[in-house]
Amino acid sequence: MTSLPDRIVLHIGAHKTASTHLQKSIESAGALSGVAFCGPQVLRGPGRSVKDRLRLTKGATAEEAQAALAEMATGQARLVISDENFAGGLRTGWGRIPMPLYPNAPDRVAAFCATVARAGGPDVDLCLAIRDPAMFLTSAYSQVLHGKRVVLPEKYIAKNPISGVDWVDYVRRLQAVSGLRSLTVWRQEDYGQVFARVCETLVGDASVTALPGRSQQRMSAKALEAVLQAKADGLPNMVAEAVRRFPISKELPAFTLFDAAAREQSAALYEAQCAALAETPGVTFLSA
Repeated sequence: MTSLPDRIVLHIGAHKTASTHLQKSIESAGALSGVAFCGPQVLRGPGRSVKDRLRLTKGATAEEAQAALAEMATGQARLVISDENFAGGLRTGWGRIPMPLYPNAPDRVAAFCATVARAGGPDVDLCLAIRDPAMFLTSAYSQVLHGKRVVLPEKYIAKNPISGVDWVDYVRRLQAVSGLRSLTVWRQEDYGQVFARVCETLVGDASVTALPGRSQQRMSAKALEAVLQAKADGLPNMVAEAVRRFPISKELPAFTLFDAAAREQSAALYEAQCAALAETPGVTFLSA
């Protein structure tokens, strides 16, 4: 039988929760003893995704699954797979976020766990981060703007209610999957404080150094203004140019999508969701 890792960790984002920064920080640490880390750098491209390698749609034979997992693990005892796109896309249609959140994620994680089990591998450690609903939707809006059509803020808000960002429902749907050894959740807002524990959970090493700064550029209010003006004038989408021309600074703050009342509603909702997750049996909730 092909040698398989003793531990398999699957990190599925969520999007807009510092996943890219986490992946780049771990990759920059170089070779970690006993760890094979597979992030977007090695998982994206034709035939390179976890879905393709493990034939999750068609169903891999035990031998095929063993070979694919062994290839990814490269002889290491711990295989860590980190790709937020594994859970599904962040948007669907024109400016709409899938609700319930990541509707296909439980089935994808279930297929992954079943394939690992068929190969004779261990139960899977599942990890993900969450974020304040209003801020999650605000950040997702930036990504929506990079699409072919510019969605007006008011239309985006109408299509994506804050109440639809239900992390408790999402985690519980994932928790129902068979073949999970553990399920670990942390808040994006606590990322800096829990970074060492997150790295220990993923790669078994709390000494990984966090890279300075942000991995992805946020959009300033001035940049958004330029994008919306271009749309009003019938000009092509200029998001990339606007972000470059009007970067966030002391003089150019980040754009705000929701008003104060909506942000307060979101904060209260999020606090209740985090409290529920922290008390959910079988969920490890990393808090600052």
